[in-house]
Amino acid sequence: MKVMPSVQKFMTYLVKTIDVHQNVSHANDLMRRLHLRFLPIVKAGALVGVLTDKEVHMILSLKEHDTSNMKIEDFYSNDFLNFSPEALMDEVLIKMIEKRACCAIVSEKEKLIGVFTETDAYKQLLNLLRSDIS
Repeated sequence: MKVMPSVQKFMTYLVKTIDVHQNVSHANDLMRRLHLRFLPIVKAGALVGVLTDKEVHMILSLKEHDTSNMKIEDFYSNDFLNFSPEALMDEVLIKMIEKRACCAIVSEKEKLIGVFTETDAYKQLLNLLRSDIS
């Protein structure tokens, strides 16, 4: 009988974060330069939320406002998928599918450990498909 692996086995460990007090333009520059679709948001070192590229694009498209000084703390979402490193992979995937989420944050005691992204899932699916062919 196979044992369900934990998210820790497949997650990305080195995750770029941004401080809640930074401005949205800085987040946009960072996301574009590093080709990121989301950024975990930290405040005093603790994980407090996530900012997505869709949110950033929406904020920066507000023509009637000066977006150059808009702070992340006014726009980030604290409603994100968050799992412990020991969470079982099927549980993580089911929640990502239900929420149509592009990522799941992996943390312990508000400290970011890593993320599990759609890309991580695609890599594992590809490995599975290739191993079935061999």
